[in-house]
Amino acid sequence: MRKICLVMVLLLFPATVFSAPELKGSPQELQSYLLDERSMVIVTGSGEERVKADKAIVSLVVKTKEDKFQAALNKNGKIRKDVKNKMISGGIEKERIEMAKYSSTPSYSWLGDKPSSYEISNEIHVSIENEDQLVVIANVVDTVNEVYFLKTDFKHSGKQESMTKALEKALDEVKAKKQLYEKSLGVSLSPIRIMEHSINEDIPVVYQAPRKAFAGGASSVSRMAVGESDSGEGSSGFGEVIYNARTQVEFMINRK
Repeated sequence: MRKICLVMVLLLFPATVFSAPELKGSPQELQSYLLDERSMVIVTGSGEERVKADKAIVSLVVKTKEDKFQAALNKNGKIRKDVKNKMISGGIEKERIEMAKYSSTPSYSWLGDKPSSYEISNEIHVSIENEDQLVVIANVVDTVNEVYFLKTDFKHSGKQESMTKALEKALDEVKAKKQLYEKSLGVSLSPIRIMEHSINEDIPVVYQAPRKAFAGGASSVSRMAVGESDSGEGSSGFGEVIYNARTQVEFMINRK
């Protein structure tokens, strides 16, 4: 009887002592579980690349208002044609001048349903590469009452190259921090995965017309241009394009 009990105890012993918990779940969940069992550290790096904008899109608005719709439309078309010719004579290539679609706004009087006047608004987009061309546009805005300055959007032709440089700086910072941790703590770090990766483009708007400029005559784009030039930011008058990169790399800590 004692032998039988001893055999039963021995049969139950492996099941109670040597059994391990069963791991269930998706491959991603299992990987996360195994990684959590190790010693991990996340290293963050950031990099910035600043470049001068080498292109700008200047937006203007031509507004005409007349009692008759056709009269307002014809006047708007004539002014836009004259404006284009002035820009071309000032050294701006005609291919860089784009006429956008117009919008009409009827004005109604207190009596009757028929509009008392019509207002035609049409945007003009001009692509420029230097401040001399901006001065040409400024002269048009300041001398033609129906032309209003809207805004300037800056562009950079070497976008991809600059984004790569910003990312390289972020990775260099991660590498420097990794080496510092290894030297100071007496460990080695092995890269596991990239936790985060982002690159943002920041293009400042240097020239921006206030809302009141559209109600009381031409906006003073020439004065704004001179102010930027006198500020010492460069002869081009264009602002900086800033690329900011950020990355996070997860490392496994190896004890020496």
